[in-house]
Amino acid sequence: MPQAVNTSVENNFVEGLKTEFTGLNFPENACTATSNCVFTLIGDVFRREGIDYEANYALTNINRSGVAISSYIWTNVGGDGQTKVYVLQVGGTLYFYQLTNATASSPLSTTKLASTVTLSSFLATGSTANPNITECQYTDGNGYLFIFHPNLDPFYCTFAVGVVTANIINIQIRDFAGIFETSVADNFRPPTLSAEHNYNLINQGWTSGATWTATSQTNVTVGLGSKTFITQTGLTISNGSAVSIGGINGTSMGGVVTTYTSGTGTLIVNVTSSTGSGTLAPWTLSSTNTNNISVWFTAIGNYPSNSDVWWQFKSSAGAFSPGTTINNITLGTGPAPKGFNILLAFNQQRTSISSVLGLTDVVTTVRPRTGTWFQGRVFYTGVDASQVASGDATFTTWTENIYFSQIIQSNNTSQFGKCYQLNDPTSETLFDLLPSDGGVITIQGCGSIYKLFPVQNGLLVFASNGIWFITGSQGIGFSATDYTITKISGIQSISSTSYVNVM
Repeated sequence: MPQAVNTSVENNFVEGLKTEFTGLNFPENACTATSNCVFTLIGDVFRREGIDYEANYALTNINRSGVAISSYIWTNVGGDGQTKVYVLQVGGTLYFYQLTNATASSPLSTTKLASTVTLSSFLATGSTANPNITECQYTDGNGYLFIFHPNLDPFYCTFAVGVVTANIINIQIRDFAGIFETSVADNFRPPTLSAEHNYNLINQGWTSGATWTATSQTNVTVGLGSKTFITQTGLTISNGSAVSIGGINGTSMGGVVTTYTSGTGTLIVNVTSSTGSGTLAPWTLSSTNTNNISVWFTAIGNYPSNSDVWWQFKSSAGAFSPGTTINNITLGTGPAPKGFNILLAFNQQRTSISSVLGLTDVVTTVRPRTGTWFQGRVFYTGVDASQVASGDATFTTWTENIYFSQIIQSNNTSQFGKCYQLNDPTSETLFDLLPSDGGVITIQGCGSIYKLFPVQNGLLVFASNGIWFITGSQGIGFSATDYTITKISGIQSISSTSYVNVM
């Protein structure tokens, strides 16, 4: 006789929804799939009610067709622990709602602020991508909101008296790589000076030391006369000091500082020389340095090697004097310290920073897709880009890099993008790496990085080839001078949008 099919009615689901079991090991009192159900802690299951407008709602007409939508709750807004702002991205615009002002009579939809942010204002230089179709990612710290997007320069928002203001972040790094010189030994002193070797010497500190460097996004027309740049605030720049200005497409200018206003970052330069044309940005500005390379050539008849450390050739009186000190120095075989030059991480224009013509730019229009605030720093990552070897530039990839800022002190917003050590590594005196410094972490083999997630005293890194954990080796947290990288899982990540911070 055939077996009868019996219907079994189950109405006890105290174990809730289970999605990672099979029919062989499935736990009792659970279910594999539900639709529009709500589970309670005591095992009751209810039909999820429909979604309706809130009471006393206000409508805002925003076109959502075919665009990205993301949201975030910004806490401790403006440093006020009682203030929260709901951030909403619809396409290419960020909208803000003052969450803590919402009441039953004036709900969230009525608290929309007049301030908005247009994402295309921060489109990476040279990019033609449409930022409206990609979701932003967010983090907050010290009262600031930080926004990440793969097509946009990262930027931060401030909040004061109900007004939100957005500001760009230029991520900067020290050039610890320099330029690879084919078939040139580190201790070779060449009779002629190539552009690549000239740059490497400058990057090894063969100058009397730059007193300041700055960046500017101000569109300025290349040419002579008075030029105004909006740069970082709080720099030490003296009127009358010589300045070198490097731009895109090989443009450059030189002149003298007329006025610098520390509080606003307004820098006015009287330009006396220029190369190129156009109204361009960004710009890299730095004080003009005394060049010790020519002093060496006059005294020795060749040029310093990549092993020579300039300050070792100072006399007992403290003067740079290679002619009288060279016989007292043993020529090494390894490279001298590098990193005098500070570059934009994703727009490495070595000609602009050094004024050495003919060097190959290392540039990408991709920007960090994600980041986080952790232990007083801003972390940036998720730049899925590379540049093939060309000219004097070797193959470069940004994909597996994590950039972390210096520890932010006294709300110094200029530190948000300083992913480098404060001390000049080529200096004779102050060269040490400090625990509070910024830098770059490379997790080799991790692939694309989709999410950074702070947990206790460390940072979880979710990538396409697994999950890593970054923390201090002493168990007391992360610092620039002490951190370890541990792979904890081979589980792959495929997206940045599937993470939930369970409060």
